[in-house]
Amino acid sequence: MASNRALKQALRMLGAEYEREITPGLIDAWLGVFGEVPDERFTAACDTWLRTERKFPRASDLLSRCAEQPMSVEAEDAWARLLKCSDYTPDAGAYWSPERVRGELGDAVHRAVLESGGYVQLRRLGEPQDEFWMRKRFVEAYGALRADGYPALEAGPAPSLRFALAERTGEPAIPIRQPAQALPARPSGLKVMPRAAVLVEATEERKRQLIEALGTNGSDRGGAS
Repeated sequence: MASNRALKQALRMLGAEYEREITPGLIDAWLGVFGEVPDERFTAACDTWLRTERKFPRASDLLSRCAEQPMSVEAEDAWARLLKCSDYTPDAGAYWSPERVRGELGDAVHRAVLESGGYVQLRRLGEPQDEFWMRKRFVEAYGALRADGYPALEAGPAPSLRFALAERTGEPAIPIRQPAQALPARPSGLKVMPRAAVLVEATEERKRQLIEALGTNGSDRGGAS
């Protein structure tokens, strides 16, 4: 059942995202619509809407998402948990270890990552449209893998709303990779020779060495005669 607390939290996040005023009448109306929907499905539907849509949802929009097949909900749950299964360093930004993903989330999630762009692409998520398309491919791949017999994702916490996560951690769900540091400037007085000039100079030096060597050998032969 969609609890009063879960529904109010979701409406608050949706209102903040889409700049919509949340009135007591709206809360009461949604409680009547979603009263029989489990919290997990309602939260997953709101989380998916926040990730993919640009306008405030009608109750019927979310209700249709709540009624989707359980596999779709499981795949969205797998994606939300994948985003949290990362490590972070100031130099490299967010990165995902295949070993950690397989160990914590299972083979189906690992294979779905590989089939939806790979771990390198996962690290490059920085713009909303990038995440949208990789999430879409991941959900499709995960559903296909489960249909082929890959084991289900083990039970875990329900997907959290994006803004709730930001409130708790103070950081985005996917830390943006830090830009690479610029190389130090070349000293102003440093003379850099073109590559061709370097080759010519090396060739001339080699000629001098050969001439010196031949002259030395000639002198030795003359002295011996």
